[in-house]
Amino acid sequence: MDSGAPTPTRGKLRMTLACALSLVMLHGPHSAAAVNVLTYHNDNARTGANAAETVLTPANVNACGFGKAFSQAVDGQIYAEPLYMADMPISGKGTHNVVFVCTMHDTVYAFDADSASGDNSAPLWSRTFTNPPGVTSVPTTDLGNGYGDIEREIGICGTPVIDAGTNTMYLVAKTKETSGATPAYVQRLHALDVASGAEKFGGPLTISGSVSGTGYNGAYGVIEDVSHGVAFDPRNENQRSALLLVNGIVYVAWAAHEDHDAYHGWVMAFTVNQPTQTLTRYAVFCATPNGGRAGVWQGAGGPAADGSGAIYFATGNGSFSPATSNYGDSFLKLNQGVGPLTVSSYFTPSNQAGLDAADADVGSGGPLLLPDQPGTHPHVMVGCGKEGKIYLLNRDSLGGYGAVDNVLQEIGGANNGVWGVPAYWNSHVYFGSQGDALKSFALANGQLSAGPDSRSAATFGYPGATPVVSANGNTNGILWALNVGSYGSDGPAVLYAYDASNLASELYNSNQAGARDVMGQAIKFAVPTVANGKVYVGTGTELDVFGLGAPLGIVNAVPMGNTSVRVTFTCPLDSTTSQAASNYVLDNGAAVIAANLDSSGTVVTLTTSPLLTFVPYTLRVTGVLDRSTPPRAIPPGASVTLSLSGLSGLTGSYFTNINLSGSPAIVRVDPIIDFDWNNSPPDPAIGMVTYSVRWTGYLRAPTSGPYTFYTVTDDGVRLWVNGSKLVDAWVDQAPTEHSGAITLSAGVRYPVTVEFYQNYGGSVARLLWSGPSIAKAVVPSASLLARGYNYMDVAYALNAAGGLQNAMSAPALISGGQLDIRGVTLLIRKAAGLDANP
Repeated sequence: MDSGAPTPTRGKLRMTLACALSLVMLHGPHSAAAVNVLTYHNDNARTGANAAETVLTPANVNACGFGKAFSQAVDGQIYAEPLYMADMPISGKGTHNVVFVCTMHDTVYAFDADSASGDNSAPLWSRTFTNPPGVTSVPTTDLGNGYGDIEREIGICGTPVIDAGTNTMYLVAKTKETSGATPAYVQRLHALDVASGAEKFGGPLTISGSVSGTGYNGAYGVIEDVSHGVAFDPRNENQRSALLLVNGIVYVAWAAHEDHDAYHGWVMAFTVNQPTQTLTRYAVFCATPNGGRAGVWQGAGGPAADGSGAIYFATGNGSFSPATSNYGDSFLKLNQGVGPLTVSSYFTPSNQAGLDAADADVGSGGPLLLPDQPGTHPHVMVGCGKEGKIYLLNRDSLGGYGAVDNVLQEIGGANNGVWGVPAYWNSHVYFGSQGDALKSFALANGQLSAGPDSRSAATFGYPGATPVVSANGNTNGILWALNVGSYGSDGPAVLYAYDASNLASELYNSNQAGARDVMGQAIKFAVPTVANGKVYVGTGTELDVFGLGAPLGIVNAVPMGNTSVRVTFTCPLDSTTSQAASNYVLDNGAAVIAANLDSSGTVVTLTTSPLLTFVPYTLRVTGVLDRSTPPRAIPPGASVTLSLSGLSGLTGSYFTNINLSGSPAIVRVDPIIDFDWNNSPPDPAIGMVTYSVRWTGYLRAPTSGPYTFYTVTDDGVRLWVNGSKLVDAWVDQAPTEHSGAITLSAGVRYPVTVEFYQNYGGSVARLLWSGPSIAKAVVPSASLLARGYNYMDVAYALNAAGGLQNAMSAPALISGGQLDIRGVTLLIRKAAGLDANP
């Protein structure tokens, strides 16, 4: 244990604690009462609640008036939660509301929180830690076990914390530093001036530390070098959990990269040495000094702290033996103050050994400290890990370890496992489990309801959601949550808003407005930040900002037949502009003849010239207004793509065996190949194991150039594009990525075949691509064709009066009053699948 650091000055610490533990109410030119979000999940209790939100209400958060206001591009993925400070004087740039984001490319940005136009299109300031030659972020290929839990690079991963008393942001950055043959991996604690980004207090401080002990000593098959004590390893340790500030002391915790041994759960305390005004390490704690593992990661949640300054957190899988100070799969309470960090109380589930063996650690979820409760146990905290069992613990005495769990309450099977932190508001606790609905549990007399009192209709993919709540005191509660289940295929995140008093009432999701509100790439464990009428979300490519006043948007356009298209808008429309046919333009030779607004006021039915199923169309809308005062207009250039039902995507033939033999059990059109069937079969006619699929059709590249195709499957996969086999991995495998490259020409239809089988265990099938101006992403439905010409097209062509010609080079079948028999024959052969389609 390390206790050699000087003791902080107590008077100054009490002042900074008052600033850091709460949402600070400020007054300034931007708002009468603004809210700061200075730490992960809003406060040190990790409640996730902003109870001073007066702008956003259940009445005005809907797709008509709420949506994506703007975004700011960044240089890397944003794993840390955005932080927010109102009315901040910025060096040389006046006073702003500021949102701070950090990237895995080791860059910190300060953006104006309210706009991205004019001078605010650029950061107010930014700071990168990879400038010197040979200093980079850490490639993920240098770390871990190859599971792909974090993509591309490691830089700033854990959420920083801001001390409003000194205007200082504390964060940890990880770098790879090469000067010669052997690279060094370094982690540093930075203290930045929030007004300028300048380093403070002599920073940064290179992080190191050690404790006495035997280390792994053969545990998990690892012998650890402890000749210099059990030492912190800046390469293997992942600073994933959020930072914590208590009484002027910054607490930082670490776990592993993909369980890559050797690692330990570490918590270190840092402070500013008052006489020298320099950053100093204050204390070091290791969760397994005489064993291994037990990382502190909590699905990105930070350690929590109560009013007395005691620290609470949960550990992951690892050695457990309190007699030898090993605390794997446990909830821990550490003392805070002068001297070493020591365990003052702990709780370990009675099935700890089974949790460890099954990789079902309680430490995937972080603790939530509840307000004081009535009765004999006023100090209560909630925790839940991968097992899905909710624990209600007495913070004064967490319960220890025994054959029977000594807890205040235990709710087994409450959810499918938590990777994050629950939220608390108005006597309710909210959980966002993976593969499950959001659930609300009522809290009364120090006990949770045995089951949820409300739940969302939508379910959230792995790893679930860490919810947050905005409210005006005990009214107007909104539960916000991100669905990041598409992170593995680089798909977009989806922001959801629910009435917090009844999760069955969905107020909004970012898919409701079509392309208008589409977000950046989903990031595991991302958490939205709500402050002063806006919602801030970090993604893989940008900071997305949502708020009121969103423009009129197009939800979708769906053909209702060969001469009719149903267009749905986000708001009730002005009857004059919405029914002007000239405000709607179709490409590829199609024309809009008439437009009629239905009684709902949000749907316009277009009468069109005949549409062909082998032609994808783009509908452009201009000049349409809604009914608001003043009216909002459709943004210039607003468009949406459409095609007759059944065309976009690939035709999937599903077999009840793993070798694609016999007749398929079902044949259907799948819009994209982006499936995770781990918990359900593809169709009731197909079992959960031992099946195979052959997808066939055509793809069209938007731009000429080289393309790389990627498959991610569990189990076997083969891929052909234009007759070239790009992937051949017909073997049982865990989710594994394979790739192949080919050059494509824009607009040309290339035949594509994907073959897949599932034998046992998990079942994943994804098809992605990257190419000119296309970042790696799932191949979209608009670029896939389940078939070419079909018999309906032939029937239309044979009955067409006059010549038939369109931009997709369909043959002219009638010319000069004569039927082109050769053209008809070619078209019929293509429709029958006898010839390749163009």
